[in-house]
Amino acid sequence: MYKTMHEVSEQVNFPFVAANITFARLAFMALYEGWLSKFCNERRSVFGAVMIFYCALMFEFIEIVRGREIGLDQYFGLFGEIERDARKDIHPLIERFEKKLEEIDDVDRILLMPDNISKKE
Repeated sequence: MYKTMHEVSEQVNFPFVAANITFARLAFMALYEGWLSKFCNERRSVFGAVMIFYCALMFEFIEIVRGREIGLDQYFGLFGEIERDARKDIHPLIERFEKKLEEIDDVDRILLMPDNISKKE
């Protein structure tokens, strides 16, 4: 994730802090409002499910922004667009993220997968 963000940041004026705050808020809201209930049960890990959802949101945003020259005002519209899509169904978002993870080196994948950070809950 860091490598990807760094690559994008060099290309465009990437609002890293705004994206982090927006997607952290959205991940906690999804947990609170029950969007993640089924996913948490599938993963048998609340922490892992929330972290994967957060990473999937950030990844989706990065993929949309990559290679496009957009103004700062347009970023906030993208945040809203991603939130609307996530509210409809989180699974396509997570599937795209996990598919991309399969393309990453094993070492990087181990570092990125939240379930490997802590087995304690």
